[in-house]
Amino acid sequence: MMNKYFILSALFCMPLFLTAQKWEVGVFAGTSHYNGDLTEGVVMTENLHPGVGGIIRYNLNYKWSIRAAGHYATISGDDALVTNQQNVARNLNFYSPISELSVCPEFHFTGYKLRHRRYSFSPFAFIGVGIYKFNPQTEYTDPTTGVTTVYSLQPMRTEGQGSTYNQQTNGPDLYNLTQVCIPFGLGVKYALGRSLNLTFELSARKVFTDYLDDVSHWYVPQDVFYQTSGLGIGWRLADRRSELTGRPVEPTDLIGPRGNSAANDWYYFNGFTLTYTFYPPRCFKF
Repeated sequence: MMNKYFILSALFCMPLFLTAQKWEVGVFAGTSHYNGDLTEGVVMTENLHPGVGGIIRYNLNYKWSIRAAGHYATISGDDALVTNQQNVARNLNFYSPISELSVCPEFHFTGYKLRHRRYSFSPFAFIGVGIYKFNPQTEYTDPTTGVTTVYSLQPMRTEGQGSTYNQQTNGPDLYNLTQVCIPFGLGVKYALGRSLNLTFELSARKVFTDYLDDVSHWYVPQDVFYQTSGLGIGWRLADRRSELTGRPVEPTDLIGPRGNSAANDWYYFNGFTLTYTFYPPRCFKF
């Protein structure tokens, strides 16, 4: 009878021993920002926003882990905040929610292990793959009514995306709002007590679009908007110089670069993650 209970206890506890210190679950809190056509430099403090997320980490050994994470934040940019006067005169701005899911292997340079003084702290690096969703938007105040409205910019086709004109001039197609990214970064991990882990990381997202901010290519002639979003609000959001000058934008002025299509945009998450490591319960004793 004792052997029977011992075998049952061993069978029950074996999976728990195998997964001891393997799984972590936690939350992320920090900041987000973007770098693109409506910023100067890598970081503009005016464009920092809160970022939050959740994480599940599986520790393969004391050197390697793999994590699945979700992040949510807002990114933004505004020509009014830069020093380049040509960009100030352009007078464009945007903001966009960012929702991301990613999977990334992590490598701990010195090794990390809870309840082990030698491995209670380690720098680490990670790189992986993610999928994210964005939606650049802006506000526009009607000069006649004074009413301010929020518009999603992708349906406005502000650079003639999908028009016959763009097809003839090798212009951009309509961009997708759900795309793939490459998350990567560096961080440090520290053991807090017997079950808690604290990490701080700096991370970037390599994306494959220049339209996080809806700005990339060239201004297009006024009549192109008859083919896409209509002459009304789409045309007004494409070129907002008249809001500063008080003069209508002439069709002949819609010529020249609107953004820098030679470089794609980036977005970033930086902050702290607190995770809890699951340990097996005590098994039966005989």
